[in-house]
Order: sequence, then structure tokens, then C-alpha cells
Amino acid sequence: MSMNLPLVSVHIISYNQKNFIVEALDSVLAQDYGNIEIVVADDGSTDGTASVILDYAMRYPSKIVPLVGGPNLGITENSNRALSSCRGKYIAFMGGDDVFLPGKISKQVEWFEEKSSRVLCGHQLEVFYEDGRPSHNLTRTLRRGAGPKDYIHHGTLFGAVSVMVRASSIPKHGFDPLLPTVSDGMFFNETLMGGGEFGYIEGIYARYRKHENNVTNQWQRCVDDLPKYFDIIRQRYPSYKRDADIGEANIFIYGYGLKFMNEGDLKQAAAFFWQGIKINPLGFKLWVRFAQTMYKGIFFR
Repeated sequence: MSMNLPLVSVHIISYNQKNFIVEALDSVLAQDYGNIEIVVADDGSTDGTASVILDYAMRYPSKIVPLVGGPNLGITENSNRALSSCRGKYIAFMGGDDVFLPGKISKQVEWFEEKSSRVLCGHQLEVFYEDGRPSHNLTRTLRRGAGPKDYIHHGTLFGAVSVMVRASSIPKHGFDPLLPTVSDGMFFNETLMGGGEFGYIEGIYARYRKHENNVTNQWQRCVDDLPKYFDIIRQRYPSYKRDADIGEANIFIYGYGLKFMNEGDLKQAAAFFWQGIKINPLGFKLWVRFAQTMYKGIFFR
């Protein structure tokens, strides 16, 4: 019966996640969907993660495709290493420290199978912390639509571990090698460039683990990729040039403004927010933050 279901590839990248990879793999193996392959690309771990993956591959040879050994490639190249071995009609993504919750794959496949125009699906996430802080739901607003504009304007609309895509819609070059850190955002953008639909299923179907080694904690490393990200959109997809300008104001310039605001440098923060407003006069959050910096600057000197 399971072979009548479309194959789903679960794309996992790992690096020094020995303490988490077992929970990640177990959460995929426990899914109630019968036709999956789990492609695990380990990026030259030095803590024994690769050994755990190989042990699981021996125990589940029909399910797990282990890609271990070799040098550390970095996030983007390792993601492409995993992607090249994914054979599924649909591809789901997770890090070696994330967790799928019951029903995720079956619910997302059901959503895709209703309409062939659907190419990207997400859902709500639970964020949980290794340091013992209380868990909470991801606060990002979920959206439905078609094409890449919302992704360009607002960044990734769904946490990466929530995303499943239709394999036939992904870019031929995979994750863009010009972007060492934020290539997943461009990948999802380019998956939507054909005008396909994106949306979400209701409910929480994965857990995103926060710990000291998360790449998302490395703010400078991530933000340094963003100007190049928007330049690629302008050059590769000139019809989206204005959208790239709006996105750069909403994400990159806003991000720097928020950084200076949090550090107490209100003058510098206000300058960044105003720069963003000049590019995107309809940017509500830019106006709100600009007003906050001016208010604090006047009344809390």
C-alpha cells in the first residue's frame, strides 16, 4: 500500500550533532507515512555524529541514505550534497538537531496532492531551548499565495524545518553556492519563481531546537549574506528588482536598525530605519521602529 504513495525525501544536514541526531532520525522514522527515504549528509563532524548515522543506516537500510566522510563543506555545499541524492516527488527539510512531530509528512503530502499547482508548504513550529527556557510557538505570521514576492519582501515565511517542496519546482542548481549561509531562503524563493502556490497546514508539526551552536545565533554571519542575496535577485530576475529593494529595506536595513536600537545607539538606529523608509515608504514596522527611536531619543536622554 505504501508504494502507492508518492515518495518523500527527508533532507537532513548535520554537523557535530551527536547529542541530537538520534532524536531527529527517530522522529522521522516514527512518521505514519509509509513511503519515505531519509537522506542524511554529515558535514565532516568530529564528535561521532557520522558513526551514529552509519549505525542507523545499517539498522534501516531501506530507509536511510547516509552521506558521511570527507571534508567540511559548509552549509550550502552540504545541502546540495544531500539534495543530489533525494529522489522523492516531495522533499522535506530538517537539521540534525530538529524534530518532526506525528502526522507532519502525511498532512503535507495530502495538501500537495489536492492541487498540482502547489509547490511549497509550511506549518507552525514549536521552538524549544536546550538551556531550559520555556518553549513557545514561532511568532512568524503564516501566509498563503503564489510566486516569490512575499518571500522576497519578508524573508522566509516558514521555519525551514516546517517546509516541504515539490521536487519538480526546485531550481536546477539547487542551493546557490554564492550564498554560504542564507542559501535556503534563495532556494525557497527560486522554487516559487515559476508562479507556483505556497501555503500551510494548520497545526504544529515540528520542533526547532535552540542551542548555542545554532547558525541563526551567528547574526553577523547571516546578515553578511543578505546584500549578495538581494543583488542576485536583481541580476537574475530583473522583473523583481523593486521587490528586492523592498526586501532589503524590510530585512537587511531593518535588521541593522534593530541591532543599534537594542545596543542603545538611537541615532544610528534612526538613520537605518529612515533609510529603509525612503526605500519602502509603506514599511509599517520601519515606521514603528523609527518612531520608537525618536520618542526614546527625545524623552529618555
